[in-house]
Amino acid sequence: MNNTSVARLDQATQIATFRANGTGVWTLVSSSWNDGDGNSGGYYAAFSNPKVRNQVLSQTGWDVTKTDGMPGFSQSFNNGKIQTVFEADPLGASFEPILIFQDFNDLAPGKYLVNQTFILVMELWEDPQNQNFFEIKPDGTRELAVEYSGDQIKIRTSILRRYQAARQLDLLLFADTICKVTNQTDVTTLRKLGYDEVSDVEAVHLAVGKLGTSENTAFSRLLMKRVIPPLLREVSGLWPWESGETFQEFIVGEDEVGNPLSSTCNPSVLADYFGSNEGAPNYMTSVFFKADVLMKYFESPSTFSVSSSYLKCAGLWGLRIDYHRPDQVVVALGDLGRDLPESERHHWRACNIVPSERSMSLEHFQSSVLGEWVETSSPTERFKAAYLRTNAAWEKRWGWPLFRTPTGDDQFLLKRLRVPLNETQVEFENQVLILAKLLVDHLNERQLGAGLDKIDDEKGIAKFERFATTLGHLASDQAAQLLRKIYKLRSKHTAHAGGDSGKRFKESLLEERTTVAFFSDLLEESVELLEQLTLEVTNQLGG
Repeated sequence: MNNTSVARLDQATQIATFRANGTGVWTLVSSSWNDGDGNSGGYYAAFSNPKVRNQVLSQTGWDVTKTDGMPGFSQSFNNGKIQTVFEADPLGASFEPILIFQDFNDLAPGKYLVNQTFILVMELWEDPQNQNFFEIKPDGTRELAVEYSGDQIKIRTSILRRYQAARQLDLLLFADTICKVTNQTDVTTLRKLGYDEVSDVEAVHLAVGKLGTSENTAFSRLLMKRVIPPLLREVSGLWPWESGETFQEFIVGEDEVGNPLSSTCNPSVLADYFGSNEGAPNYMTSVFFKADVLMKYFESPSTFSVSSSYLKCAGLWGLRIDYHRPDQVVVALGDLGRDLPESERHHWRACNIVPSERSMSLEHFQSSVLGEWVETSSPTERFKAAYLRTNAAWEKRWGWPLFRTPTGDDQFLLKRLRVPLNETQVEFENQVLILAKLLVDHLNERQLGAGLDKIDDEKGIAKFERFATTLGHLASDQAAQLLRKIYKLRSKHTAHAGGDSGKRFKESLLEERTTVAFFSDLLEESVELLEQLTLEVTNQLGG
């Protein structure tokens, strides 16, 4: 027998690989393979009560197999009679499966089901497209937690360990691997390679011998088991063992020489108007941020909603904001600590600015402090409301909306629209593009042209102009001019933005205004025309 054969049959590589499982980012909880070169095997995993740890390590066989743990009925004799009992948890208090294989005996595809207790306790969401599970983070993002990949199922180790800690369960990892080597005749030497080894956390059984069906083929079978004890319950991070929250400091002012002054946002140590924590900054102290702080939220419209007074992460969390001015966002110091997840506060801290001469908006003061109803002055919100009102009025009058509902990649256009958050070219171009898509690209061309004489290659704006003129809309000329202006702005600015001609075009267009001021005016101009179109259609309806 040569050294290469010994190295394969002692399965040292397989042992090292198995010992590494559970120590990295991912833990394989189910796996099977056959490389066609004599190597095959599988991994599996389960949980167990630490009280049976010695029993578990007393033998190397798998304590839990893929079909164990399936609810069902059992029968036993009791006083000479058959007693039937339903067992919701047939493994009892000793073991808990991580996976259960639902087998349909080749009549339908079998399926591995993840333990629902594990899923519910760790609050994992299943993607119906691929069966993978995700952890929903406090910032609304999704992190892959359980991944199905071919013949493998792996779970993020941190989630397994946190569940273990909360439940105080051992994690059992199993391996069963076989290696075959041809052209071997020394049976005595082969058998000497086998051994049994048990420690406090591991049991190994390696058997080596001749394959009964072949005179010159040797094989080794490795049965291996590892026990990973649970960490302390506090590690789980689940209630009531959550880790202590860290509260960042935010700039709330500056001293006489211009150095920024900061304060914690921990609401429990801030002063209020009822005498608590005298001498500390007040809970309602205004904290100022660059408008860019909202960029990540506008650009994730499926998760976040942004208005001039509120930022919302689906149903997870919400934050009162003052975004009535395009150059700043204002938040109460205590709200940052009470309403924002700790992970999100790092993002806000990076956009924090010195108050200087800044103040909260009049609208925010009237609505939040005085409790008065205030009509928004935000061009963005005024446009969005006018856009929806126009569509509703046209649908009521004609049976179809003036603007088609954006779908696919464009479905969140209206939520993403805003006054540019900064003066960069990219931000300006993106908002011009969105506005052009909403007002020009999504004109309901098919319905606008349905009752008109056909003109070859006629575009949407021309169809709208003819349709509105035919009906005597007074705003038709102005509306068509505005739509052409926006269309031209989108096409020419995007096409020439990189060169000198693009700069000249932009300068002539802005007329010494900033891009923020120009776009605000463009939105207001759009609002006026949308409101006029709505009014004319409403008047035709008699109301």
